[in-house]
Amino acid sequence: MPKLILIKGPAGVGKTTTCKHLSKKLKKFNYVNLEEFKEKFNHLERAERKIKAHSLYYPKIKNLIKKEKDILLQESFLKDLNKELGKELRTNKYKIISIFLKASLKETKKRNLKRKQKIASEEYMKKSYSYLAVPEEKDILIDVESISVKETVDLIINLLKN
Repeated sequence: MPKLILIKGPAGVGKTTTCKHLSKKLKKFNYVNLEEFKEKFNHLERAERKIKAHSLYYPKIKNLIKKEKDILLQESFLKDLNKELGKELRTNKYKIISIFLKASLKETKKRNLKRKQKIASEEYMKKSYSYLAVPEEKDILIDVESISVKETVDLIINLLKN
């Protein structure tokens, strides 16, 4: 049964970093990084960049699903993924492992300040945190507030073994 690992959480929690480190350990998983697609459209406004990136991102994932490849993704909402890819995932009998990374707003803002390229303004982070910091019922919750990326990755790998 093919697997899809979905890393979720609020802006600044470490989704991209965790996925990059996980992809090095989980060689058979295909990591599809939305941020790389967004970078292709840096010259566009934020909203348009997101639309254009998704127009490439979802077809890439659909292609991997058709080939029944194991996939690693970061996504803010499982419902968005289900809306775009639900039929394909069900048809190909994917096991979806949804992992929610949790940290306080204070911690996510602190992490954002350390970035070379900031995610967004502090105001945007506050606003988005209120709805992105809520895990869904099926999510496996990992509190990353005070653990390293290595510890986070090790926890996820151990979860996958069970």
